[in-house]
Amino acid sequence: MSRTETGTRLGAQFILCFVSLLAEAQYADDPAFVSPEPQGVGDPAYVWREATIYRDAWGTPHVYADNFRALAFAFGYAQADDHLEAMLSAYWIATGRAAAVFGETYADSDAFSLMMGHGELAAEALANADLLTRDLCEGFAEGVNSWLVRHPKRVPEWADGVHPADVLALWHCYLTSLAPFDLPGAYRRHPLTPSANAWAIGPPRSQTGEAILVINPHQAHDGPFRWYEAHLVTADMNVAGATLFGLPVILQGHNDALGWALAPNKPDFADMYLEPQIQLPDPRRLGDLSRQEMSELAWFTEAMTETRTYFVKTPSGFDEREVRYCQTPRGPVIGQQGGRFCSYLIGGYRDFGGLSQLVEMAGAQDLDQFIEALERHQLPCFHIVYADRDGNILYRYNAKLGAKRMVPLPGATVRGEADPEPISYYDWTQPLPGEDLRLTWGDPIPASALPTILNPPAGYVQACETLPWNVSDDLECRPEDWPEWIFQDRDSLRAQRVRSLLRTGARSSHEMQSMLYDVVVPAAVDAVPRLLETADAYPELVLDSHPDVPEALDLLDQWNYVADTDSVGMTLFHLWWNAFRSLAAPTFDKEPNDAALVAQLSEAAPGIQELALEAVADVARAMRNEFPSLIVPWGDVHTLRRGERDAPVAGAS
Repeated sequence: MSRTETGTRLGAQFILCFVSLLAEAQYADDPAFVSPEPQGVGDPAYVWREATIYRDAWGTPHVYADNFRALAFAFGYAQADDHLEAMLSAYWIATGRAAAVFGETYADSDAFSLMMGHGELAAEALANADLLTRDLCEGFAEGVNSWLVRHPKRVPEWADGVHPADVLALWHCYLTSLAPFDLPGAYRRHPLTPSANAWAIGPPRSQTGEAILVINPHQAHDGPFRWYEAHLVTADMNVAGATLFGLPVILQGHNDALGWALAPNKPDFADMYLEPQIQLPDPRRLGDLSRQEMSELAWFTEAMTETRTYFVKTPSGFDEREVRYCQTPRGPVIGQQGGRFCSYLIGGYRDFGGLSQLVEMAGAQDLDQFIEALERHQLPCFHIVYADRDGNILYRYNAKLGAKRMVPLPGATVRGEADPEPISYYDWTQPLPGEDLRLTWGDPIPASALPTILNPPAGYVQACETLPWNVSDDLECRPEDWPEWIFQDRDSLRAQRVRSLLRTGARSSHEMQSMLYDVVVPAAVDAVPRLLETADAYPELVLDSHPDVPEALDLLDQWNYVADTDSVGMTLFHLWWNAFRSLAAPTFDKEPNDAALVAQLSEAAPGIQELALEAVADVARAMRNEFPSLIVPWGDVHTLRRGERDAPVAGAS
């Protein structure tokens, strides 16, 4: 149910893993594509004189082209052949047209896309883009549309072709979905690629003396952002790796000299501002207003009057709806709080150079060229993990943000030696008063100033949901060296597990692949013993709860913390852990990650032990309602289903 491809290129090894549970693809019937005969230079088929698509035994497209426009054309054609409807759906979601096809379920999504301005900003950016970006977007759209013309019977009735700006709109939609969203209760587009595994080892940690890079992106089962494997070749670039449905470039992968992975990180590269309430002036006094007052009046008038229309498919036809559209100097108005408009400031919101930067990264032939490409700073986030044939390994915590001040709340006094009370500051993860200029972002933090680790002494770097000072051992990078507000990341149990494996001797590429399929459950290793200790400490709670609780605890006690398909303990643990997390969430300021929850249980935080036992009782009750007993193998409930095929799957997210 999975595939791992290993490429060895002149002293470096690159392992790319794409799990079919997460990234499905529909391949063409024929293993090789036959180029259509051109009817003349004006015919898009003429491009096939400059591009060729080959498919390997897995159906993966290998696209060879004389130039980038032809490459994008052929790649668009191949993607249309593989996943047309999913790709078009992604474009429709990004541009606020999905509800007209899929109904009310997508109404909020369309309104959000229109407020964010993905489509409008993309059209403006494309008109002013560099030649490479235009060639990529125009060529890709032409390739998709050429496929639509040649395969009318396979085209959904709602499809009306792809515009070049749709490509940039999808790219913008994807990047902004990764930004923090600090407006509670409002609709937002959740990131659908929320995690990943990425690590690299240098020659001292490699049995062959070569650097090895592991790329393992994750995604949701469906939605607009899905990973897709491809190999793209032009005169200046030969890169294999992963992109998203509907994009014309490789986002993470390798060439003959180097490779890189992009894993989601959580920098605070976006903030929400409560815009000042504007009093409309006497029209006779407009000439007396300052430039700042005129600017505020202009966007406020726009916010009150500008709308965008979208349509929602219903059983009785189509509903026409409107949504407010306004761009403030900070960013789009995205909602209201307390009667005030909320503007959304996102680092890199108006940047559309990411596609060309990724091409430059893919064409780099050494560390200096790769870093030069990173310095363009057109990607607003991501952990970046790198390895090359010279044995270098690199990590960068990438983010696009401006300097921020810690501003005291109104009425707070600066703490002195005689004042032991801690000072209270504005919380940058909550909506901020826009009229306080101290809360304005300062100078942009350049890419070169971000946390960067090159060839660490431990011989490895990893980015499996962690912080910069936890990517390896014995680092000079320390938390006290950086402003706390930059990082919303926390060190995950998965990162801790990977570190424990990478620091134990030299490894082969086969062992690196095996690590990707490691089915030990890190949370269980610490949490289950603490749960059993709690049960021993509170026997009265066990006796007074559900009668199946003792059996559930015995089954967990017998478990080896491995998520095999025949594991009964894994089924119980999975249900208990999720129930426990839900019960414990109100005791945390923010939603707890696994590591924080394990720490609370280990420290016997007030009330947490009782909640842990309550969760066991809830699970025992739920399982008795669903199954004849508590003995339910993990593979009976954790399956991969496609069509009529149903297969048990080991491991867990």
